[in-house]
Parts: sequence; structure tokens; C-alpha cells
Amino acid sequence: MSPRHAENGRFSIRAVTSVVLPGVPEAAGMARAVVLQALAGHPAADEAALCVSELAANAICHSRSGLPGGTFTVTVQQAGGGVRIAVTDAGSGGRPRARRAAADSTRGRGLAIVGAVSAAWGCEQADGGRVTWCEIRAASDRAIA
Repeated sequence: MSPRHAENGRFSIRAVTSVVLPGVPEAAGMARAVVLQALAGHPAADEAALCVSELAANAICHSRSGLPGGTFTVTVQQAGGGVRIAVTDAGSGGRPRARRAAADSTRGRGLAIVGAVSAAWGCEQADGGRVTWCEIRAASDRAIA
């Protein structure tokens, strides 16, 4: 893919990858692979792969994307030295929120992880669903901030 430049009001986007995945548990691994391939050699690739795993798992477990035949979309944008990851799902009755998991729980830490790793994250309504996104700075940018 050749780099494309576009201003979105916040940063210059250099490259965009977008993939539709099935709403099945195995798709979290597929989402990681998409991110790692799209960001090969990028200093924020590992953090982005971790975040997309959590966002994909939430789409599968907590939205209509996880119903039979459901799908979700992963979008990866390289912007400046950082990365924006967005997962568009089929929506649900509630909004994603970070919560405090019990010490012995194996669930409930995903958005807390995304919040710890990313510079920012959020959720917006989209046509027929929602977009949950995060922005990750390159390691060199985080050291300065």
C-alpha cells in the first residue's frame, strides 16, 4: 500500500488499513495479526496489537458483533509517529467503560489495559453500531511526554 496523506484536524494520516473480521473468539488473534502486519517495524506495533486484542474481544463479547453471523471492522491508521486503532462493532445497549475487576477475576481488565497503554481512548456512535478507538504514541514520543 502506498502512503496516503490526509488531514483529519489532528494529525496527518500516512497509511490506513481496514479489515472486516468475523465476530468469533478467534478473530481477536486475527485482529492482532492485521495490526502487526500493518505496523511492521513501527515502534508502537506491540502496544497497538495488545490494544486491538482487547478492543476486538470487547466487540465479540459485548456487542451484537458476537452473535451468529456478526462481524466487526479493525482500522489501523499510522499518524505521525503514533497509531490510531479503531474497532467498529454492531453496537449494544451500553457504552464501553473501564471498570475495576475483582482480584480473582479473569475478566474486566481490557479497557483498563487500553487506557494504561494508550495516550487516549474513547467510544463514539456509528451507523448501526459504535467505534471504540485508541491512540498510541511511539515509544520515543512517550519518553518525552
